[in-house]
Amino acid sequence: MGAVPNANLVSMVAKNLEIDVSKWHVYSARLSTRWEHFKGLYEFFDLTPFTTVYQERVIEHLTELTTRTDKGIELARAMVAWLRQEGILVPSISVIERVCIKSLTAGRKRVYSTLTNALTKDQKTALTSLLDPHDETHTSTLVWLRQPMPASVAIPVIVCGTIVISLLVAVFVFQEQLEWQQLTGVGLLIVGMLLLFTK
Repeated sequence: MGAVPNANLVSMVAKNLEIDVSKWHVYSARLSTRWEHFKGLYEFFDLTPFTTVYQERVIEHLTELTTRTDKGIELARAMVAWLRQEGILVPSISVIERVCIKSLTAGRKRVYSTLTNALTKDQKTALTSLLDPHDETHTSTLVWLRQPMPASVAIPVIVCGTIVISLLVAVFVFQEQLEWQQLTGVGLLIVGMLLLFTK
């Protein structure tokens, strides 16, 4: 009721049926006739209407995919491909979008469960503590870790870190002996890098 199809489509159907285009309004006024015709079309094309039962099945199908990708377009394509394979009528874009969102939510819950189920109670407590804000900065450790490192910190850390790693390789791989001056320099580099992270 109230649905108005494309005018060209109505004209084509009317021409093939040899009836006046204005008859569409009479046809659309009787809802039962339209459903009867829908049923006939489903049987003729061997299609099944998209119902809540199939919605749950396609969500279950997509949830496995959402553990590997979170791209909506890939989920939508997989959904349409699955529906066509099963002979189910493809629903509207808004329905496809809702199904993909529900699948993403279910997939994320599955991933989170997989990641956390193997953790011990102490490990979960330690991870939770990353969310606690520090009294001095009012910023949690997790927020601090996610912040981009400024160049004034990143460049010295990279340079000093490279020197320290090179000296460690010389000692443990090439079995070289370091002089006290070199050991002192390594210690100063490490202390300097640590100071760069303090405020």
